[in-house]
Parts: sequence; structure tokens; C-alpha cells
Amino acid sequence: MATDHATGHDSCGNHGWARRGDGVDFVCASEGDAVLKSDLLQQRFSTINMAWGGESILTDRAGNSRVAVAPRCTFAVMVQDQVLRAFLAKRGDVLRSSGFLSRCLVTRPVSAIGFRVVFSEPPQWRCLDVFHARLEEIQEEGDLRLVANVPRRIIEFDTEACRHWAGLANDVEAMLRPGEYLEEVGDFGAKLMEHVARVAAILHVFSRQDGCISVDTVERAYAIVRFFAEEFRFLFSPSLEMPQSVVDAQKIESYLLSNVWRHGNNAIRRNDVQRNGPVRGRDRFVPAIDALISQGRIWLTQDHPKAPVIVHLNPGFR
Repeated sequence: MATDHATGHDSCGNHGWARRGDGVDFVCASEGDAVLKSDLLQQRFSTINMAWGGESILTDRAGNSRVAVAPRCTFAVMVQDQVLRAFLAKRGDVLRSSGFLSRCLVTRPVSAIGFRVVFSEPPQWRCLDVFHARLEEIQEEGDLRLVANVPRRIIEFDTEACRHWAGLANDVEAMLRPGEYLEEVGDFGAKLMEHVARVAAILHVFSRQDGCISVDTVERAYAIVRFFAEEFRFLFSPSLEMPQSVVDAQKIESYLLSNVWRHGNNAIRRNDVQRNGPVRGRDRFVPAIDALISQGRIWLTQDHPKAPVIVHLNPGFR
């Protein structure tokens, strides 16, 4: 992707984007907040859409025109959940309607906080070293191809894989019907099988397979993309969006289990939960407590009007 934003920073460091080769760009950041606030995603995300589709891109600045023919782009950004949600609240509708988000494989990993184990010896990442070595090989092959002006290699499905891909595409199309699995994320569903083709090609090249892409590779690619389809549904389906009170209720319940009842206590003052727990603002704390009561997970007692309110956990939900 040839854009005026390409700079010389480390392509997988903490900076936003880096240029590699002619017509190939990486947008990669471990602190994605900077990328989300950049002009690239605020105003010029259509450029990434064009690069994703391999369309020629023209940039024109002060009479200096440049054209990227058949561009390639890798967009890899890690961002905190709340940062992403704040960004989507402002720009989400535009990014969805433009097709930008449907071109991304989005996932929301489960937090490991509270379960991370530190060992005395540093971990051995043997498989990761092999993975990185293969990436370097592929990059070197690409550099040599550019120097030698060798055309890109075209990878095709074999006949059986092509039939299998078409059958899966028909299955996915049926999932877009009203009431079906992909109805609420039709934008991603429309791109799902193209994602499968791309992932299949990546698996084929990365694992040094010869000849055409096989049925087995297509099936593995489909399994991977279906995982991301479920993640997309979880993040963007209106019917799967969880009310804030329920989200906060889950946080409070987890806090009570970890910090109160697992230490042998059966009750705690409500004010202490609000003061020390994960949800403190009254506008969110009260609805969350009400949600836990309605679910039968806790109940409240108060000896007299001036006495503290006590939170009790239902033993059946411990």
C-alpha cells in the first residue's frame, strides 16, 4: 500500500506503520491507540480497503503523484478493549458501512490477569523461534523477487479444493438469510470466503506445500476463519451486545468470589464493595447490584434504617 503515511519505524514495534518494499506496507502496532487516532483510520481508511483488494492507489501531494499498482497490505493492531469500544462509538458506523471492519480478522482474547505464572527460568519459545525464522525466509524471498523483478507467483486451488470452496461458499450464503447465523454480521459474511481463500494461501506458502492448494488446507483455513466469524458476531452483533449493568454485575460477582467468600467470609458491607470493588460509580454500581439480586446470586439485609447494608452470596451460586 503506497501512502504518504509510510515511515521508517520498526514494522512490529510500538510505532504505527512501516514501509517494506515497493507497493507493500505493514500497519502494525502493539499500542494500537496511536493507530486508531491517526489520520489513516480517522479519514483515510478507504486506502486500506483498496490495498486489501489489490486496487491501484494514487497519492497526489503538491503535484508529486505516485501510483501503487497491485498493492499488498498487512494491518495488525493490538488495542485495549475499552479503547477500541470508545473508538467504535465514534467511528464504528462508518467503518462498518465502508467495509473496513469486515476486511479484518478481529478477536477479543480472554484476559489472563490473575492467572499469569512467573517461573524462575525464562520460558523457551522453540516453536516461536521456528515461526519467526520462516517469516524471515518469506521476507527474504520477497526481497529477492523484487530485486530480480520476478512476477508474483499465482497460487490456485486444485479441482477438488475448488469444488469444496464453492460448497462452503453456498453454505455461508445460506447463513446470511434472516434469522440465520450471520444475519447480523452480513458485512463480514460477505467477505468470509475471501478470507478463507487468503488464509488457505498463507497456510500453503508458510508450510512449504507444493503444487495447488488442497482440500485439507481449505478446510483448515475455513476452521480458522469460522473462529473469527464467531468473534466478529460476539463483538458486533446487536443481539449479542451485553447491557452495561450485566457486564458490571459479572465484575462484582467475580470480585466477591475472589476476595470475600473464598476467604471464608459470608457477608460484606455494600459500601465496602463499592469502595474497593471493580465498579465504584453509583450510576453503574446500583444497577449492577440490582442485576445480581434479580439473578438470585446475592441478597441484601439491613438491621435498621441507619445500619449498613450487608451483601450476602447465595450459597447455590458459589
